[in-house]
Amino acid sequence: MNELPLVSIVTPSYNQGAFLEETMRSVLEQDYPKIEYWVIDGGSTDNSVDIIKSHQRAWLAGYLKKIAVRRMGGQQGLCESHR
Repeated sequence: MNELPLVSIVTPSYNQGAFLEETMRSVLEQDYPKIEYWVIDGGSTDNSVDIIKSHQRAWLAGYLKKIAVRRMGGQQGLCESHR
């Protein structure tokens, strides 16, 4: 049986709170079994980080299988991958 390839999706964000919720939901509602999803925030001053964190809490509660949070020079990134 052939194993499906991993698909990586990256969402860059800087003050995109007005669009970020819909964007993240669109990715998370995909039914492909092997997705790695990164949201990289460039130091937003709007509600972008709050939106990212709200999804982080859902993932940590077991909605998704794996999560890693990284802070890079003022940038906050969220990585989720499930298999």
